[in-house]
Amino acid sequence: MTKPRDSARSISLVEEEFFQNGNRPDPTEPIETFSDLDEGYQRQSLWQRLLGKKQR
Repeated sequence: MTKPRDSARSISLVEEEFFQNGNRPDPTEPIETFSDLDEGYQRQSLWQRLLGKKQR
């Protein structure tokens, strides 16, 4: 069995900074919300689902 390399056991400071920055949201990008996805949606009734009627 081979031993892992020393570089595989530790993270450099550059790599650590890269991963830390990935956890912070970018303040210049707008935050996406999904509040508009349900606008106008009407759930199918049981009978519409059983009879196979398509939603309009």
